Amino acid sequence: MKNFFSILFISIFIENALFMRALGTRRMLVLINKPKKLYYFGLFIILINVIHTSFVWFFNFLFNQYKFYYLLIPLIFILCMSLAYTLIYMILKVFFKDFLDKNLNLLISSTFNTLIFGTLLLNFSHSYKLTESLIFGIGSQIGFMMSTLLVIEGNRRLQISKVPKAFKGLPITLIYIGILSLAFYGLVGHMLPSKL
Repeated sequence: MKNFFSILFISIFIENALFMRALGTRRMLVLINKPKKLYYFGLFIILINVIHTSFVWFFNFLFNQYKFYYLLIPLIFILCMSLAYTLIYMILKVFFKDFLDKNLNLLISSTFNTLIFGTLLLNFSHSYKLTESLIFGIGSQIGFMMSTLLVIEGNRRLQISKVPKAFKGLPITLIYIGILSLAFYGLVGHMLPSKL
């Protein structure tokens, strides 16, 4: 249980998907202008991540014994993304058709993005078990949502501040994100490679 909380903490704060890995940055820049959509995006991305991780671990169990399995990992990830999208699309189409019609673009963009793909690659690089991968994935998505809320609030405050004309809009937002990223990086630290 202690390990799960440490993995959750690491995925939300230390290995923050947005500030430390720049995963989902393009989507975050779109969500700045539509903060109400962030909650649906967060719901979709957590749901997709849980389904996607489960599918990948099933395929990993089936194909892990083959010699060239690692060459197929990107294709398996994309296949599992497509399966997760299809499953959620079908469920929403049957039970929540009106909701799906309003949020189809959000479902598509929350399924096929670098945040989902990168989180799963990080899971594989850490060699997590299924439950640890699910916790890490959920934590990464929560960390992304919290980071996006922080950027939305910063962007709101920057809009009412006196910013030079050349920096208004996207440039000052990117500078703000860069400063936040440096702050997160400073908190985490970086180990220099040691000489052999």
